[in-house]
Amino acid sequence: MNSKPFFFIFIVLFSLSTFGSMSDTAVIQEILDINGYSGQPLNKIATFNDFGRVVIFNPNVSITTIPPSIQNLTELTYFTLRSSNIELIPSEISYCTKILGVNLYYNKLLTTIPPGIFTDSLIELHINDCPKLEEIPKGIGQSKQLLKVTIARTGIKTLPEEIVSCTKVNSYEFKLNNNLVSLPGGLFNTELLQILIQDCPKINKLPSEIGNAKQLNYISLRKTSIEQFPEEIKECPNLSHIYLFENRRLKAIPSQIFTPSLKELTVYTSLEIETIPEEIGNCINLEKLMIGGTNIKSIPGLISSCINLHTLTLSNSQISKLPDEIKQCQSIKSIQLDGNDFEEIPFILKEISGLHKINMTHNKITQIPHFLSSLTSLTSLYLANNHITTIAPSIIESRILRSTLMGPDGNWYHYFSIDSNRIDTNTLSKEMLKWIDRRADKRWRRTQFPSTPIIIPSNTNTPSFVFQNNTISLGNTLKGTILFEIINAKGQQAYSYTSQYNEQPFVLLKQKISAGNYVLRASSKKRSIVKKIIICK
Repeated sequence: MNSKPFFFIFIVLFSLSTFGSMSDTAVIQEILDINGYSGQPLNKIATFNDFGRVVIFNPNVSITTIPPSIQNLTELTYFTLRSSNIELIPSEISYCTKILGVNLYYNKLLTTIPPGIFTDSLIELHINDCPKLEEIPKGIGQSKQLLKVTIARTGIKTLPEEIVSCTKVNSYEFKLNNNLVSLPGGLFNTELLQILIQDCPKINKLPSEIGNAKQLNYISLRKTSIEQFPEEIKECPNLSHIYLFENRRLKAIPSQIFTPSLKELTVYTSLEIETIPEEIGNCINLEKLMIGGTNIKSIPGLISSCINLHTLTLSNSQISKLPDEIKQCQSIKSIQLDGNDFEEIPFILKEISGLHKINMTHNKITQIPHFLSSLTSLTSLYLANNHITTIAPSIIESRILRSTLMGPDGNWYHYFSIDSNRIDTNTLSKEMLKWIDRRADKRWRRTQFPSTPIIIPSNTNTPSFVFQNNTISLGNTLKGTILFEIINAKGQQAYSYTSQYNEQPFVLLKQKISAGNYVLRASSKKRSIVKKIIICK
């Protein structure tokens, strides 16, 4: 018995007796008997809770057959079939006319759903991980009270046109359906609030009937083959949240989605996209604009109309400057421009007095401008992986960056990130070094700042500073005995060191290493970390 697959079935029965009616008990017993579990006492198989009569079959019970007598469960309201070996659900389930919810999970052999399961009272339908199920029966059109539909990891190719009769559905989710090729226009009814289409690579368009969904406020697309949006989408007056992830065939951000109702737009990893449409000027209620992984080079000046914008993210693109008009967006609190082509921090940011966060890591910035000290609301400044060579005294001495460096948790490097740059500490005054040293946490209070620093690029939140004759921290990602090796460009070991630290591994560089490019490899029993090193002259 223990070798049989995991199974879970969940049935809700509203009745007055302790174990339901005699017919209910008989049906439960027959399901057990027919699947080889006649020796199991009912009170160890079935339990109840305070929300109604709930029968839960022991997870070790493996069901391969449901008998026709299930028709006698006339009070059945929720039918959940999980991790079974059932191929067919008997058509007699159509007699269970009070079913409110159908949940089918991890039924690898299930090939057919009887049309009768779609009762007049059905409210929710969830089908997950039923790879052999290739169609939804036309009977779904009978469930006119249906509110929510989820279909994930199935073999379904199309949805029946009869779904047009389900006019009260407010939420559709289609995930990881590799064979699903199209969506009927009837999905987009007047009650629909949200639709999520994720990892359905054969879907290449949205039907024009999307304009009928007057209440639609949320649409999310991920890994589809959609190339453009229908014009009718602009007829959705309440569409406020749009998320577009990894739709690699999407050639442009559709201009018709930029309406006054739009509050949040996310577009990630669509390399065909090169511009932000001028229609962004229509988005007077836009609060979040997050775009990344595109070939966008500039931002239209009409973004000035987005007076409610508080989060602006334009990451991993080819932007090198901001338009002056962005100063009209005085609600911006966070601006992220990481992974672009900026050679300097835009001076226009001085005009946005309420900025809390600036992230410009992985650009080509060479200096930290003095004007940042005037941004009195600034609490986070991220400038790692740039070309910064020095820090102006006015920046370190400014009151705002003093608190920023320290941060509420006492760890300044979480808030003022300048690691992986080219700072020559000879350019820093003794007072500045003392100031940094005084505000760093206890681990760093004895840190020296010699004339030849070693800089290590890091994409983690842990500090990664290396100074010759001093220490490097790799956080607590490694445990036990750790072997540190520094390897030169020819693959030769320039230095090695073994550490016994279990909580906070350090490398202690005890010898002089000539300038050049190296690789640091830190290895424990189960894991290793490799980081590049640049030792500057």
